[in-house]
Amino acid sequence: AEALIDAVAGDALRRRDEARAAATAATRRILAGTAAALLFGCGVAAWLARRVAGPIAAASRAASGIASGRLDTPIPGTGSGELGTLLEAMERMRDSLKARISREKAEGLDTRAQLAEALEVSMDGVVLTDAAGRITAVNHRASQMLPDI
Repeated sequence: AEALIDAVAGDALRRRDEARAAATAATRRILAGTAAALLFGCGVAAWLARRVAGPIAAASRAASGIASGRLDTPIPGTGSGELGTLLEAMERMRDSLKARISREKAEGLDTRAQLAEALEVSMDGVVLTDAAGRITAVNHRASQMLPDI
C-alpha cells in the first residue's frame, strides 16, 4: 500500500510541476503577445498621426496665413472626405477675399480720381491741409485766387 501511495503522490507531484511549467510558459506567451500587440498599436498610432495630423497641421497653417492677411498662402492639395471639403472651402474663401480686396482697391482708386477731378473743376478754391495745418493740396482755382500758396 505504501508503494501505491508513493507512486500516486509522485505522479501527482510530477503533474503539478508540469502544470506549473505549462502555466509559466502560457504566461510568457501572453506577455510576449501583449508586448507585440502594444508595439503594433504604437506603430499604427504613429502612422495614423502622420497620415491625419500632418494634413490637418498644413490646413491650420494655411488658415492662419489667410487670417493674418497673407492671401498668397498656398492651400495644401491633400485631403479627402471632410478634410478635402474643408480645404476646398478654404481655397474658395481665400480667392473670394482676394477678389473682394481687388474690387475695393479699384473702387477706392476710382473714388479718389473722381474726387480729384471734382475739386479741380470746382468754381471754388479748395485748399487741403493736414492735421498740423500744413497745406497738402490746392485746386487750380485756389492757386489762381492765392498765387503765393
